[in-house]
Amino acid sequence: MKQFLATPIFLISLIIGCSDDTTVSPVVDDTFLKLTFSEGYCDAEGWVILYTEDGQTALQTIKFNGNAVVDLGELEESQVTLTIITTVFNNGNKFYRINTYYSVKKGSWLFEGYTPVNKGMATVRMNFPLGFYDELLLSTTGFTVFDHRGFSTNTYLTSGTVSKLNKNQTISLFGSVCNFNTNKGYYSLSTEKPFDLGDYNNYTLDLSKPLTLTYVNSNRPFNYISIFAASTEPQIGYLLFNHSYSSSALQQKVFLPDSFPAFKYGTAIQNYENDNSYHYFKISNKPVNNITIPESYLTASYNDVQIQYENITLTGKADYLSGEWFFITNDYKTTVTWIVYTANSVTVIKRPTLPTEVLSQLTDFNVNELWAMSVKLFDQDNISSLNGYIEYSYRNAESNIKSSNEEYSYILYL
Repeated sequence: MKQFLATPIFLISLIIGCSDDTTVSPVVDDTFLKLTFSEGYCDAEGWVILYTEDGQTALQTIKFNGNAVVDLGELEESQVTLTIITTVFNNGNKFYRINTYYSVKKGSWLFEGYTPVNKGMATVRMNFPLGFYDELLLSTTGFTVFDHRGFSTNTYLTSGTVSKLNKNQTISLFGSVCNFNTNKGYYSLSTEKPFDLGDYNNYTLDLSKPLTLTYVNSNRPFNYISIFAASTEPQIGYLLFNHSYSSSALQQKVFLPDSFPAFKYGTAIQNYENDNSYHYFKISNKPVNNITIPESYLTASYNDVQIQYENITLTGKADYLSGEWFFITNDYKTTVTWIVYTANSVTVIKRPTLPTEVLSQLTDFNVNELWAMSVKLFDQDNISSLNGYIEYSYRNAESNIKSSNEEYSYILYL
């Protein structure tokens, strides 16, 4: 199957530790609550509902549209519960994103979206020794393509829309192919190639350098891995390896260049089972061969009458928990996700009641039709609570929290 996607910006910024743009937000006293929505985080109408800390009583409801600042002013409550509804459009389809944050601090929150900008097109021809290959990967400054259909050839042609360039308006490209039976593979790296904005650009990668077979070992079985590398000149994150294995194991093959001009690496490991999955991400100074995944997990049940996740039991460590509901219309035109974030000590996760004035305007779906999806635990090495996550993710202009080097999550599907 061939897959095309934009370069994963959030992983690049995690590995590199900074982004191209600097956003300066005013420091706001914690007696106030102000929410800023920018960079296309919300495309159309949205709502902010302020509740008492327990989420039982709605105190304020404010409607906004697109990029906006919602200032709820000075509040007496030391902590509050918030529900934020935003609308996003993609290819003519509507997505409602509903997030609830239980018992959190106030301050100045910033929600930033990501709106791709079409810089132009790139067509890339990859040449390599004739043979059969299980995997092909192309990672560029502006887009990524990986193909795991399996094929016998010595050339591969692909193209994509470029949404990001190096700071000097050039493009960098990394390509590779590999065979899991012969344990052979080849790669090429070409950096800072000229790019004509708004035009069609053609590039050739000759994959002649051999990849090296290595193994990643883990204390827990896994069936998916991605390995990223971050370089400084130019400042870019490359996807070096991406593979979904046919079965879970404690040891899996990976193919990597012997040497690479990177100062940091990111390893993302996942494991999917019938009713659960776990995800682990680690930043390191060199490629890792041994991974220790936390063994934290959740058990829970779902009460259809009370519409809540209950009997939640945490084994191990978590900074905070979440419960998710989902809905999609029969024509696939409208999708709704509602995620409720809570402290790590709760045994029940329940959605707060939306005010009638909001429900009357959400005409694309009935909130009672949402399906129970999952409960999830989150564990990062740089925080220890839901308030820590809020400060790190949305109040970073007021925060001294450093970027995380390790992140783990466990999802129980119900």
